[in-house]
Amino acid sequence: MIKNLFWFERALRGALGVVMLSLAFYGSATFLYVVGGLMLVTGLFGLCPIRAATGLSGLPEAAPLVARPEAPAPANAKRA
Repeated sequence: MIKNLFWFERALRGALGVVMLSLAFYGSATFLYVVGGLMLVTGLFGLCPIRAATGLSGLPEAAPLVARPEAPAPANAKRA
């Protein structure tokens, strides 16, 4: 799976998402539902769509944002 968020940013986004969703639940603010939900989802999956669209990465080793195709199996390899 492609990821472009560092572990600390993922944890921070997840925590802030939970806080915003709980505040929205008690205050019934639609804006907080949307933003909190987006932050929680990006934190869980580790992928920020804005960073992916701009080609930026929060990972220290600057991992590629595009999935590379897997190499084909050798001709004499057994299949499961």
